[in-house]
Amino acid sequence: MNLKFSRQHPIDKFIADFYCDELKLIIEVDGLVHENQGQANYDHFRDEWLKSKGHNIIRIDNVSVIDYLEATLKWLQQEDEDLMEIG
Repeated sequence: MNLKFSRQHPIDKFIADFYCDELKLIIEVDGLVHENQGQANYDHFRDEWLKSKGHNIIRIDNVSVIDYLEATLKWLQQEDEDLMEIG
């Protein structure tokens, strides 16, 4: 799809795991720490703030990326296509 993603991209006071400026898309790859209630609350606050600034956010657990990379990439491609149609 010729989209450019940058890693560890700063957005205001936050760092996005991956960011595509064209789609204003943030992809977060979450490990087990994100299942902790305190971290989950912080993630929710962060996501809502970023969404209020016009960003789209997709969260993926790291097990999906590690164990099912090809399927995860196909799923992400479909999500990106859907965002391109909306935008």
